[in-house]
Amino acid sequence: MTERLRSFAFFPGAMVFPGGAVEPCDAVSAASSWSKDRRILDIPDFSFRHAAIRETFEETGLLVSLSSSPKVSQEDLRLLRRDLSAFRKENDPSGALKTERLLSFFKSSGLHPDVGHLVPFARWITPVRETRRFDTFFFTCEMDSSAENGHAQGICESDGQETARIVWMSLQDTINSCRLPAPTWYLLQHLQGQLQRTKDKNSREWQPANTFDCPWIPEFAPNDNTLLYLPSDALHSSQQSAHSELPDKPLPLQKQRLHINRLTEPYPQWKVKLETGDFCLDGK
Repeated sequence: MTERLRSFAFFPGAMVFPGGAVEPCDAVSAASSWSKDRRILDIPDFSFRHAAIRETFEETGLLVSLSSSPKVSQEDLRLLRRDLSAFRKENDPSGALKTERLLSFFKSSGLHPDVGHLVPFARWITPVRETRRFDTFFFTCEMDSSAENGHAQGICESDGQETARIVWMSLQDTINSCRLPAPTWYLLQHLQGQLQRTKDKNSREWQPANTFDCPWIPEFAPNDNTLLYLPSDALHSSQQSAHSELPDKPLPLQKQRLHINRLTEPYPQWKVKLETGDFCLDGK
């Protein structure tokens, strides 16, 4: 998890997953210079996967989901991370310089992202009434097997520009002790439920369904910009239709009513109403 800088306007000080926007260097046309494997290049969400790997590296220093290849020195990885972070719209409006630097590294090192190693997890779209809207794709990556197979390199270090600190945390500790934006909290609950079901089935592999074609879209309550209904909430419009095609319920509860109170304070107490009663999650 990465902690956002408190100077940010959007979720300052929140603990979030690493990630960012898709850029020109993530395009299939750029990747075709280092990979001729059409099975990889033809993956529909290739650019999103590539962006997830690149942004995780830029924000944390950890290059995950790599093809099996020789080790690269930590100094080379630090230089690459520094260079990629230096390219902005002001000095590289077309993204050509960043693309050239990244592709040059892949060619010279023999490293390249193994985008097929990522597992699609969820897709979120910001509510309609928000002025800033995002269409976000989430992936998971099994780090234990990655490390054993040489699929991850680098050292986690905060860059001080986008992240204040970086921590490895268990799901439960993250849910219980961190400042979490509502979607992040919701996704962690979903992830925890999915993993528990996998454990109950004595399965060693977890392959969640690709939910990208059926995104989760929170909704504001009618005539109320302080109350959000999340997917699986009894008051969410998708639950009002008998023909809803939402993915399986994010929480490991069969019946639930989940409301996120969106107030003017950066981190309100998020009130969750379940059948067992009301309780509050306080971002500490």
